[in-house]
Amino acid sequence: MNRLTNSQTAIKIFVLAFVSLLWSCSSDNEDPAPESPYKLIHSIVFPNKAVAFIHATEDYRTGYNKLVIELKDSGNKAYTEADGIMLSPVMTMNSGMKHGCPVYQPTSTTKTGTFEGAIVFQMPGMPDMGSWEMKVSLMKNGAVLRENTTPISVKNKMMDYKNQQEGKAVIVRRIDGKNYVFGYHLTNDEAKVGNNPLLITAHRMDGHFDFTPLTDLDVNISPFMPSMGHGAPEGTKPAHKGEGKYEGSVNFSMTGDWQIKLNVKENEDLLFDDEAFYLEFN
Repeated sequence: MNRLTNSQTAIKIFVLAFVSLLWSCSSDNEDPAPESPYKLIHSIVFPNKAVAFIHATEDYRTGYNKLVIELKDSGNKAYTEADGIMLSPVMTMNSGMKHGCPVYQPTSTTKTGTFEGAIVFQMPGMPDMGSWEMKVSLMKNGAVLRENTTPISVKNKMMDYKNQQEGKAVIVRRIDGKNYVFGYHLTNDEAKVGNNPLLITAHRMDGHFDFTPLTDLDVNISPFMPSMGHGAPEGTKPAHKGEGKYEGSVNFSMTGDWQIKLNVKENEDLLFDDEAFYLEFN
């Protein structure tokens, strides 16, 4: 038992020391962190001494999570052996059932060793429900070079707000025996008074790990302020841009609490008109 404990401790010390080494690099090396408002939320060390640094505007939350991932080697240089990254989040329910969630796999950016992607978590990890883990795979020409799996904490985004019953961070709707999953993201990364570029994602869960992008929806939105009982000028109607992504804009006429009400049709049939995303900002 002592040998096992000592071994685990040694591994933890190595990981902490290795990550600390990367962060304490000289000024000659590249900055490992993207610009604000992004922060480091997760790091994964691979056996070949590569590290994936995952950055986001906040810790993992239910709903749409935009991620910026940097691959570094032991000298804090861009790790170039891999040409891609694959993210595989898995939730293990207390019943033993496992499922995934919609993922926009990372794609390379203009900065060497840097990738951008997104995950839409449809539920949080909770002791009475289950927990999430993330497998991160380093890819080369479509094949897996290295992979590692670590537990992650996914919090309920609605717990960040005062009025938690006014809407949702992610909409999961059961329609004709299938779960439909909708997420949203303000593409400027934060809400402001006036016009806000808006991304809405839409998927149908066709299997525990099979999320089909919905590409032919008619999506209409309307902003509404519950505490004041009024709306705001119309923005731009979301239009499909590929992979189940609908881009438009939403207007907020003042700071405070806001719903983004949805009216969604598929093949002219109404899917729902009684759901809303929710956010608060100052």
